[in-house]
Amino acid sequence: MNEELIRNAGCTILGLFLGFLFGFLWEKFTLRINYLAHRNGYHYHHSLFGLVGFLFIPMFWGDLNKVLFIAGFGIGVILHHTIKEGFIFYTRD
Repeated sequence: MNEELIRNAGCTILGLFLGFLFGFLWEKFTLRINYLAHRNGYHYHHSLFGLVGFLFIPMFWGDLNKVLFIAGFGIGVILHHTIKEGFIFYTRD
C-alpha cells in the first residue's frame, strides 16, 4: 500500500514539474514564432495544452500512474500560465 502511494504521488509530482517546465519553455521559445498561437482571430494560450491533456486521460484509464502523470502535467501547464498571465485559455485578437 505505501509503495503504491509513493509511486502515485511521484507520478503526480513528476507530471506537475514537467508540465510547469513545459509551460516555461513554451513561453520562452515560442515568443519568436508567435504566429503559431494566433488563428482565426483568436490567440490560443499555452494553458490550452494542459486542458487538452485531460482529454487523453480516458485512453490510459487502466493505468493509474499514467492518469496521474497526465493530470499532473496538465495542471502544471495551467498553473504556470495562471501565475504568468492569468487563468485564460484563449482571447480574441
